[in-house]
Amino acid sequence: MGDLVVLKRVANDRHKLSPPCKGPYEVVGKKSPGRYLLKGVSPLLRDTAAAGEHLKKWYEWYRELCDAMINGDNDDETGEDS
Repeated sequence: MGDLVVLKRVANDRHKLSPPCKGPYEVVGKKSPGRYLLKGVSPLLRDTAAAGEHLKKWYEWYRELCDAMINGDNDDETGEDS
């Protein structure tokens, strides 16, 4: 309990440009064998329950990568676009 995870999207919940996962969520409990209660870390994420097979461990570098992609950050130290 307390681990941060991402929830893999199922095929009918995706379209071509949607990210493959939603999250991060915090594991707050166990609902039944193989199912976990998840609390959304962001206010945009609803609390939910999911099967363990649909969860992947959250890594902090993933957040940094996503933030960089969303914000259009690049390796240029001046912050100017080339």
